[in-house]
Amino acid sequence: MPVDRKSLDSFLQNFAGVDSYEKEEKSFAKRISTYIEGQKWVRRPLVMSPAICSQYGWTCKNSNLLECETCGAKLCTPEPKIELYDAYKACIEKILENLKASHKANCPWPITPAPEYLVKMPSMPKEESLKYFLKRLKPSLEFQSHFPHIKDGILSLLGLEKQHVVALCKLADIDVDDANKFGESAVSLSCTGWTLKTKGNDEKILLSCDSCQRSIWSKAFNLISNEDVSVSQNSKDLSITDDSPRKVKRLKKEDFNPLDEHRPWCLWIATEEDRHSFSCNENNPNSESTEVTNNIPGWKIFIKSLLGNVDEPQESELETTPSKEQIRSVKDLLETWSFIA
Repeated sequence: MPVDRKSLDSFLQNFAGVDSYEKEEKSFAKRISTYIEGQKWVRRPLVMSPAICSQYGWTCKNSNLLECETCGAKLCTPEPKIELYDAYKACIEKILENLKASHKANCPWPITPAPEYLVKMPSMPKEESLKYFLKRLKPSLEFQSHFPHIKDGILSLLGLEKQHVVALCKLADIDVDDANKFGESAVSLSCTGWTLKTKGNDEKILLSCDSCQRSIWSKAFNLISNEDVSVSQNSKDLSITDDSPRKVKRLKKEDFNPLDEHRPWCLWIATEEDRHSFSCNENNPNSESTEVTNNIPGWKIFIKSLLGNVDEPQESELETTPSKEQIRSVKDLLETWSFIA
């Protein structure tokens, strides 16, 4: 497809200079948000997720219509019932083909899609993974009383030991006392794409993923802080702030599972096989043709790189380093013995 210089220059003008990556990420996120707002794009197969459609410049107008943000082309996206599988599969294949083919003649998106790293987790040097880990963790420390309890078994599933938590907390300048309080939660969240933040003028503290734009009120979960105000199950506060603005969900407090709370197509959990399947049900883990590498989720790729910044595991300081309270207790005991003597 020919692309004239004028159209290409117009397309690239927002991505010039040192901040090009940041601008491209913001532009990509803006397109993603059009699919999420009003739940316009739900129950679609991962192969045509918001991320994949946005990669080729498409924004979501409604559940059956996409529009290119650059050339203004329209793409009809009807979806037959999945029970009619042959028709369903043919329809999806046609839509995927049109993600490239339906742009206007001079539109650059077919030959210059958004980078792959916005759609799937890239392999990266350990220094890069540490930078992004700290970029999520540092802002979260401002809201440390809102760190949620992490569901049992998650730390082990992520391949993180206590010594890893200690070492990563040190790299983030978190002292031992705080590491004992919320280190496991803080590290687990940052290793799986989550940040604690506020949104706009709202005073609620949210657990947010920048990749899939999932945002959940932190108090929908059990918090580590003892100051957490218990919320009645009859409360009418929204547990999810951006997914269902007109729906009210009653809170049922649970521990936080950082993997289950991502959207299914999020690069933190979706695998390469997921992105090429018409539905999750098509994945057959027993298939001999399945490549093991195609089943690696993004969080596993990221954590493998991140742990390259950590020395060989040492005896956990969470257990061997006394806290301030323990030191004071020993001092009080020694003073008591001295007085008795």
